[in-house]
Amino acid sequence: PGDFEPAALLNEGQEDESMCGQSMSNFPSLDASPETCSAESPYFFSWSIILAGMSGCCGEGTTICAEYTFNPCKNPEDFDVDHMLNPEENSTCGFALMIPWFEASEETCAGTTKFFGSELPTPMLVGMVAPCCRGGETVCPTGNPCEDPAQFTPDTPINAEGTLCSQIVG
Repeated sequence: PGDFEPAALLNEGQEDESMCGQSMSNFPSLDASPETCSAESPYFFSWSIILAGMSGCCGEGTTICAEYTFNPCKNPEDFDVDHMLNPEENSTCGFALMIPWFEASEETCAGTTKFFGSELPTPMLVGMVAPCCRGGETVCPTGNPCEDPAQFTPDTPINAEGTLCSQIVG
């Protein structure tokens, strides 16, 4: 597309630094769609994840699969990719980007999502990354175990590892 900058550097200053034009020479031409962007690439991850890592090659920083990259938040601007999900493992909300994209609906939110070869309940998967949403609202409603729903505190840790209520209740 028009924004492609073949001379831009990926991983600048690192051992695996390369120019975008060199890196893209190994990639097939893709037509952006939910199916192609969610398909597993030969590099193990979906094309949307692989291309997200190549966003520096695009003048505006968006790739052809950007609209098919999963965002767990009801309000997309509430997504905080740098929020720490698990500080002990240095795990950020960038983890959420690995969840395959789906269009949120009553049906998809009640179903399962294939994630690294396993079918997981979608509400559980979305609930795991709920802390990534600044307002706390996700694309799929998450469960609430409280008799008085207003008393639910999704950001409360429930164990020494720092697992949050929102990450368990799905």
